Amino acid sequence: MRWDQKLRQLQDKLGVTAEELAGTLGITSRTLSDLMKSPDDGGREPTGPVQRLVDLLIGELDSQGVASLPQSRLNLVVIHEEFRTAVGREGTVDAILEMHAAAGTQRNNEFHYVIFEPSKDVKWVVEGLLRRRVQPHFFLGKSPFDTSETRDCYFTATTVWLVSQAIRRDLAHITLAADPRKYWPLARELKELAEVEVTFVRESGAVNIDDLDEFIKDMGIGIADSSGRQFGEVYSLKVKGADSKEISYGFISPGKMNESGEVIRTGNPLFFSWNHMRKSPGTANEMKISDLRTGDYVSYSIGMNNRGPCATDVALVKRAVLPNQSVQQSTGGVPRILQSDKEQAEIIEIITDAVNVCADEDGWALSADVGSRISVLHPTFKNRLQDIGAKGMNNFVAEHPAVFDYSQRGEGTRYSAACIRVKPTVGNK
Repeated sequence: MRWDQKLRQLQDKLGVTAEELAGTLGITSRTLSDLMKSPDDGGREPTGPVQRLVDLLIGELDSQGVASLPQSRLNLVVIHEEFRTAVGREGTVDAILEMHAAAGTQRNNEFHYVIFEPSKDVKWVVEGLLRRRVQPHFFLGKSPFDTSETRDCYFTATTVWLVSQAIRRDLAHITLAADPRKYWPLARELKELAEVEVTFVRESGAVNIDDLDEFIKDMGIGIADSSGRQFGEVYSLKVKGADSKEISYGFISPGKMNESGEVIRTGNPLFFSWNHMRKSPGTANEMKISDLRTGDYVSYSIGMNNRGPCATDVALVKRAVLPNQSVQQSTGGVPRILQSDKEQAEIIEIITDAVNVCADEDGWALSADVGSRISVLHPTFKNRLQDIGAKGMNNFVAEHPAVFDYSQRGEGTRYSAACIRVKPTVGNK
């Protein structure tokens, strides 16, 4: 394993910022930044003492004093039986795990599932939950007194009891997979009782109530959406300190772009850092956070760090047009001539990646957004299409119905312009 990879592994295990990691290793942030670059980007190896310290901390030395890394603090997850993700009840645990893993901080997740009618799906309750280490809590209600009010009371009482037990085990965060419209008073009291951050996970397809969302967020309670990739505009970009020029984090305003190119904001800004940028097939970021600029239109997934929801896997969709600047497409120089089959496969891969980044929860992406993203990351793309005789991206997509669904005017989608979707059988991410 390369040293830049080891350092990122150590940072993940410790759950610290780059500045905190540099302090742990006794080096400057600038030195650490150089060490965490890949060799292709000019990265260099640590000195001998730093190498030994890194090895020790990640437990790879067989000698005395193997590093004892601090345990991740507890994230208590309580799931209401009626909560659903895009793939149903079975995807709930995976969705929440991915949110926390993506943010690179909370690792010690403890799942509890409050069940009102276990007879509906015995296999899921018994086999699935126990195999995945999810602790069930059964409500033994009796008709006609088994009402929605009694179930709400049981869920609330169970959650309060679980939190009171978890406080003794270094509780750091509470995640409620439940309806925020109904359980916001519970979240408010838990935040005060446990003195930790509380986050709701909104179920897939739930209707946003802007006034309620603002009310809940004003209390310092987070709301995360589990339904696929989200969209927004880069609101601001920040440097590490007053003396630094290196951008290390920023904020994204959630929202969708309308037909006139204006982003309609739908929520409070979400934090993201240099480490939350979309990764290439290797370990490097697809693009640096410093390559973004305020106003860029991006897509992202929702993660949860120790302060609540954040943006992860941030990918550029469309560049912001600066004042007095027209949108220009680079021709990229002389067209390349490659073997047709190989070139077609590479073009399909490029379009597939862009669609996955730009798609809504139904899998459809506006062709214009797909083209904008590709033009930034692959400036020679138009020439490559010409090399194989394709008249344009939309025509190329339409000529590959085994790979893509294509709607010329948005029929069957929420859009009124050309749209592309990757067929599920192609291994959409």
